This record gives sequence, structure tokens and C-alpha cells, in this order.
Amino acid sequence: MGTCEYCGQVLAGAETDEEATAECLCFEATARRKRVNAAKEAKKIVDDLFGAGAEARGLVPLADGAVLALRALVDLIGRGDVQKVAVVVPAICTVRIAISGNKITVDRVEGKKVSGVAGEN
Repeated sequence: MGTCEYCGQVLAGAETDEEATAECLCFEATARRKRVNAAKEAKKIVDDLFGAGAEARGLVPLADGAVLALRALVDLIGRGDVQKVAVVVPAICTVRIAISGNKITVDRVEGKKVSGVAGEN
């Protein structure tokens, strides 16, 4: 049996507290799942705007280490540890990543703004 870390509900089918939290239908657990899913989508957007997909959009891709750092920032935002970040990549672009509700917005600004939004309403 596992216990939801937010509401304390015990779920008989869950073997761990983490599994119980992932299955619980309370407001907080549901919001967490939405943030986690938005973070997964936002990482794909980061890859598309700054990594392998950048060239197809006519953009200069960032170094692999920079893309990994941006993906790590998305994780921090998805967990609720950070609300928004701005990163300046010299001579290339400015990156802005922010969460509002359950939506994570990823912006790339270099003369023109290119955006992607991940998550549900």
C-alpha cells in the first residue's frame, strides 16, 4: 500500500508512496502530473528550438551542453523549484522559460521571438 504525499489517501493497489501519488485523483497530485507532462513537452520544444531541430527552423543550434542545461532548467520549473529563468547566450539568443498555471512557455529571442507552449489549461 502507498500513501499520496499530498492528501494522505492510502491506495491499496500502489506499492510505494510515489506510485500512490502518481495515481491519486486529489487536486495537488493531478496538478503535479500536469506539470510533469508539460515539462516533458517543454523538453521537446527545447530540443526543437535550441538543439537538433533548430537548423530546420533556420536557427543556430546551441552547444549540446547548453541544451542539456536548458532541459535541466525545465525540470526545475516543472517541479516547482523555479518559476521562470532567462539565459543569455552571447552572440546567439536569449532564452526565457516560465510556468504559468500548468503551461510552460519556452521563448527564443534573437531579433525575432520564437515560442512554444507545453501543457494543458
